[in-house]
Amino acid sequence: MAWTAQLPRVFARTGYAGEFVIAGQWYPKMAVYDRGHWNNIQFHANSEFFADFGTYDVSLTVPVTAVVGATGVPRAEVDHGDGTKTARFNAEDVTDFVWTASPHFKTATRPANEVEIVLLYQPEHEKLVRRYLDAAQSALMLYSEWFGPYPHPRLTLVDPPDSAGGAGGMEYPMLITVGVPGLPPFFIDNSNLHLAEYVTVHELAHEWWPMTVASNEMTEPWLDEGFAEYSAARWMERTFGPYSVLDTPAAKLSALLVRRPEYISNPRQVLIYDKSWNMKNYGGAAYAKPLLVLRTLENYLGEERMLAVMRTYADRWRWRHPRTEDFISVAHEVSGENLDWFFQPLVYGTGVVNYAVNDASTRRESGGYTSRVVVTRLGDVSLPVEVQVDFADGSTRLERWDGRATRQEFTYHTAAPLVSALADPQRKLAVEVNILDNGWTVATAEGPPLELSGRWLGVVQGLLQLLGFFG
Repeated sequence: MAWTAQLPRVFARTGYAGEFVIAGQWYPKMAVYDRGHWNNIQFHANSEFFADFGTYDVSLTVPVTAVVGATGVPRAEVDHGDGTKTARFNAEDVTDFVWTASPHFKTATRPANEVEIVLLYQPEHEKLVRRYLDAAQSALMLYSEWFGPYPHPRLTLVDPPDSAGGAGGMEYPMLITVGVPGLPPFFIDNSNLHLAEYVTVHELAHEWWPMTVASNEMTEPWLDEGFAEYSAARWMERTFGPYSVLDTPAAKLSALLVRRPEYISNPRQVLIYDKSWNMKNYGGAAYAKPLLVLRTLENYLGEERMLAVMRTYADRWRWRHPRTEDFISVAHEVSGENLDWFFQPLVYGTGVVNYAVNDASTRRESGGYTSRVVVTRLGDVSLPVEVQVDFADGSTRLERWDGRATRQEFTYHTAAPLVSALADPQRKLAVEVNILDNGWTVATAEGPPLELSGRWLGVVQGLLQLLGFFG
């Protein structure tokens, strides 16, 4: 088959900018025959890809000055003596082939287990080289531990020029594009801002989801983007701590806090189980809500059981095409629980999780104090929730409520008065849409105005937690 492909100026994953070229979606692709029918959906602006595994042997003829990178392993390079050369690459068990070329690329390498990591970068981004390679090396090794070994001998990282911002932050088999084009030098040089690492490890996670566990990115984008976000957030916190994206005295942000607004801005329009071209909020449905849902599931199951679910899913569906129900089936099996109560409303529905401390009071009685805390379920999705109750003598009670009723009251007879109550104190319900009403501070003897201010102190505390200003 012969064909001609005209690359556009860089836009949405492919094209050229000056002498830089990133060639993605540049050749006719075979549709995937899966479970009895052909998946021949066209490439949409608001969707990505679905392809089957194959072996690629590709020869690329380019100007002799160009440095070339591609999916696969380089096999030969021939200088034709006429100002051109041909670079040959071979790749096995991959779902796609992409290549890049530029005379301005510089090269750096780093080993990770048995894998050679190759970075093609812009000279003006020299300060980012170590950060790119450190992140890629560490993430490749950790992801291999968590989700099974990276299956190829080589991984290429491509750092596009600032003029090719549309090429940054993209994933292909054995090749990812990285970078934070357009950021002022202050942000690039700031060692407390980890956006370069965040982009790198998100794209690298795609080498598992969906490059190896090859779900359909068009019809179920959460299975790759959401899983990549979950994987990247785990790596970021493991590497940089709880405020993994930004950690300064003035502001602190985690990966969850960065993504959270995409979901909570209009949560009832965010349906995870939907085709990409139908999504009213693609970022919320493919990235943000899946991250929050998977983190909430991890907090419920515990890290060990959650990683066992992820590893079993990756092992069982490696080199195959899973669907949402296949992941859920593995989660049931490995956790030892029927988790439909969790997945049905959060993946297949648009209901929300929201708990509030609606009232808290304490009064002196003979021999001590009687205190009362009222927690309400304001959302239509019920999940188990903890409530922390603090008393003036420093003692604490941690209540565990199944969260099913619309209202739960706790009563205490203690030697010390109640000070405050906080629903979900450890933020286990990452998917909760409103944390501003989770806390209540009890009024003091100085009267009702302090009771009202106590209520607002809870609101302010929740807002500060949302913005990440607490160290």
